[in-house]
Amino acid sequence: MNNLKKKRIEQVRTVIKWLLMFLTAAAAYILLTAVPVSFPLPLLFLPMAVAVASKEEPFNAGLWGCVCGLMTDSAFDKLFGFNAVIFTFAAVLISLLFQYILRQNILNIAMLNFILIPLQAAIDFLFFYGIWGRSDSADIWLHIYLPQMVLTFLLSVPVYLLTAAIFKRFGPIEENYIEEKSDDIVRE
Repeated sequence: MNNLKKKRIEQVRTVIKWLLMFLTAAAAYILLTAVPVSFPLPLLFLPMAVAVASKEEPFNAGLWGCVCGLMTDSAFDKLFGFNAVIFTFAAVLISLLFQYILRQNILNIAMLNFILIPLQAAIDFLFFYGIWGRSDSADIWLHIYLPQMVLTFLLSVPVYLLTAAIFKRFGPIEENYIEEKSDDIVRE
């Protein structure tokens, strides 16, 4: 395959990949905002940001983290940009971790989600309830934030698997070369 044709195919695949990711995020947003439920809803965008950050460059991961944070702010009626800052910083850091230190596997993703979900909940709780000295803040933590963290962590695995499938199918084209075995090699 010549380089020009390969480049065009990869561009089309990249557009399809990001279109599918935006459609997935839109579906998650609709699920979070349109379904009337009485229990706390999971933060689906945090595992989505972590999954994309594990597979992308830091700049793209930061942009996707910002988009996911803004969608979270909009879905949960938070201060616009509050979660965007948290998600952007986390996505860039995760992208750098996977680029230089961590291996790409589901255990590392689960570990990062296990760390980030309570961290985001603690920051959110602190700024929206903790510093105001509300008397029912322990009940809010126990009945809203704790179930939300558990649901988010449980749904982080399917979100990662969906994201990994999209990135595997529409990622860069990998070319495999077969090296022929030669008996003409002389070894000393």
